[in-house]
Amino acid sequence: MKRLLALLTALVVVASSCGSDGDSTSALEALGFTTDEAACYEDAYEVAGLDISEVLQSDDLSEDDAATRDRIATECSGVTSGGSGNDGDSDGSDSDSSGSGRSVDDLSAIERGMVQGMMQDGASEEGALCVVNAIQDQDIDLGQLLRAGENVDEVMTPEMMTVVFSCMDELFDSNSFAFGDFRDDANSDGSTYGDNPELDALWDACGGGDGAACDELYWISPIGSDYEDYGNTCGDRVKDGAFSCEEAIGGNIEVPSGDALYYGDDAHLDGLWDACAQGNGQACDDLYWESPIGSEYEDFGNTCGYFFTEGPPACADVNLSGPFDYGDDPALDILWDGCANWDFAACDELWLVSPIDSIYEEFGATCGWYFEDGLHDCATELSDLTDAAASTYGDDAELDLLWDACAVGDLVACDDLYWTSPLNSGYEDFASFCGGLATEEQWGSCADNLGT
Repeated sequence: MKRLLALLTALVVVASSCGSDGDSTSALEALGFTTDEAACYEDAYEVAGLDISEVLQSDDLSEDDAATRDRIATECSGVTSGGSGNDGDSDGSDSDSSGSGRSVDDLSAIERGMVQGMMQDGASEEGALCVVNAIQDQDIDLGQLLRAGENVDEVMTPEMMTVVFSCMDELFDSNSFAFGDFRDDANSDGSTYGDNPELDALWDACGGGDGAACDELYWISPIGSDYEDYGNTCGDRVKDGAFSCEEAIGGNIEVPSGDALYYGDDAHLDGLWDACAQGNGQACDDLYWESPIGSEYEDFGNTCGYFFTEGPPACADVNLSGPFDYGDDPALDILWDGCANWDFAACDELWLVSPIDSIYEEFGATCGWYFEDGLHDCATELSDLTDAAASTYGDDAELDLLWDACAVGDLVACDDLYWTSPLNSGYEDFASFCGGLATEEQWGSCADNLGT
């Protein structure tokens, strides 16, 4: 994503640099303004006593200067040697043209300049037209966009992201530019640490907490390499990557790095660990996000202090004080109910997300106490029991044989029938009372309780 953002910035930067050299008129003409339009701009800014370069690129204009800029743009757009300003409904572009389907001839001077700038950077005319047309369709203030220049935070609004993705096919076809055009090929050799001395040096600096080194490592490393990933994650500190590691972690060597793996390696992470261990869910979440990828710190935070086998979405949203029995947590109660009603996938899910050594976990692991103990893959092991058709004598041949044996006093057969029959079925009920020999349910323990 960072490369995509930088690419878009490169597309608009040329258009935002009008007037950057000493000859404002020549710079404006180079961007596609006519000679008359360029002269109009230059004269109007001179009369107003403003520097055209500073005004067009500034993102912090006074209200008066901004009003002057907009007035000049209105007066000079579409100007010809035969007059000043626009006549009638003309504003320098076709008033009835929509964003889609416009050609270069339909564009305003600023839009033509933007297209030319993108084409100079390697974009095809089709891709450049797609961008400016999509910008118009999104009702984006083109002047504000150009004034943002290289300020990516201002350039990459949600609307501009829509523009980029809507033009992906046109911008990135085989005849257009590639991401490699924005790389420093001199440093593009090597896949992982040890392959390239210069990249290794940046890796070391990044690991030590130098955010700028992480950014440089990302930009000049080969795409898809370990170097690139290490730089993108700011030295395994930012799990989803950061646009600027220099902003995310600064240059403080005390920031936890990929070398902080275990309790005792980093004082800050140790503090979060201790709070997490005491049931502070927010501390667990903070520990997960701030810890190095693959570290024990990360795992401890992700599992809410080993309270779960696998982490929930957020430890702060879970009661970590326990005990965890039915009625303590509404979400787990729902899974419990599903498990109790033969939804064996719910049993598996209950085991997976419930606290270690809790009643919830035991209920899920035993498939709703279908098994006496142990961890079971309920959905797989009991898939044949999800069909409630086998409910009473005559529905299943194998269960019928156990029923017959139980009916003549084989208590082991009664217990086997109880444990293998569908929950709440006639088979289970018959077996639980040991084929009529018991007046109270024995729950699959006829042989133990009544003797053989």
